[in-house]
Amino acid sequence: MKNKKTVIVALILISALLIPVFFHYRSKYLETLAIQEQERIKEEERIAREQEQARIESLPVSKSIYICLDETRDYSVTFLSGDEVLEIGDSSFKGKAVGDCIVYCPETDEKMEVSVSDLYSLAHIDNYKENIFEYAYTPEEAAYLDKALEARINEVGYKTRAAVTEAARFLSMCFNYKIPYFCENGRMTGGVYCDGEGRFYHKGLYLSEDKYSLIDPAGIIEGPGMWGAMMHMSCGVNLHPNGLDCSGFVTWCLVQAGFDPGDYGAGSNSQGDAFCVPDLSAGDAGAIWLDQIDPDEIQCGDLIAWDGTTAVVVGVDEENVYIAHQYWDNGLEVITSKKSELKNYLPGSNDSWSDNWQYVSLMDDYYQAKGNGTGNYTAMWN
Repeated sequence: MKNKKTVIVALILISALLIPVFFHYRSKYLETLAIQEQERIKEEERIAREQEQARIESLPVSKSIYICLDETRDYSVTFLSGDEVLEIGDSSFKGKAVGDCIVYCPETDEKMEVSVSDLYSLAHIDNYKENIFEYAYTPEEAAYLDKALEARINEVGYKTRAAVTEAARFLSMCFNYKIPYFCENGRMTGGVYCDGEGRFYHKGLYLSEDKYSLIDPAGIIEGPGMWGAMMHMSCGVNLHPNGLDCSGFVTWCLVQAGFDPGDYGAGSNSQGDAFCVPDLSAGDAGAIWLDQIDPDEIQCGDLIAWDGTTAVVVGVDEENVYIAHQYWDNGLEVITSKKSELKNYLPGSNDSWSDNWQYVSLMDDYYQAKGNGTGNYTAMWN
């Protein structure tokens, strides 16, 4: 009996010693299992990340975005390459340095190329820019500007009101040079058709000899000559840098946006029955006297005019209408006209010419019937 008690006591003592050891090793074992599980999860996550990164990198570039320095786009993106080009925020990015980069947008699952340039700037009113001169750009730079303009138009919506507005803003407020006024050879002197001098009726900017192949040589009195080339205007004997006339600018904007308005001139409304460019009063848009509408009806992309000239509205706010106007004595400028002062022109009055707008073509029906409507429209450029 004594031996039995001794065995029991021994077993109790041994158990007292072994149980803590058991729980210690059990705890270590469970801890090891937990670590192994964490490592397994991390490895699976690493593999998933690598697979996702490989998938993203294998995506084709879905779009090219062209911006200038300090210009912002509202996309949430991450870099795939070229992280020195952009400054990336939580939900937008901004041009930081000239160059190209590739980014990924998780919201739309798109891989995009972003190109940042100093060949143009943020839209702003500067009516004192230097006139464009011949060969101001290399052929490569001219081609880049063409691609940038086309991409920006596609971004807001091809064949829309917004596209016409973007083209007008680009040439009048983003382009680094002023486009001079140039009376086109031929059309205004009656009889000889002229395709290209004062009316570049083609896609892109007229900045390189590459564009000469687009011009009909049979209709040219002088040239061809890119914007800035010194040529004789049809309404003067002196040499002037080639550019656009008022209706040429309006037509150019419509063509860049994808519309085909025809080759229109400034026309005349001296009898009260015809309106300025495009001559749409008998067709798609029509025109109405400014005193017959509420100025708040005017939108960017509408055409505004007085007898003998026409222009494009590029901005509207509560008080003003901002008008890109190619005028004979100043070249392409942006005129600020107060809505309260828009009125019929009175010949012989002392009104400043910037307030002499007579009538407007409200282009909603035209953009809807001939294109894709409004697009990504903004009333102002900033």
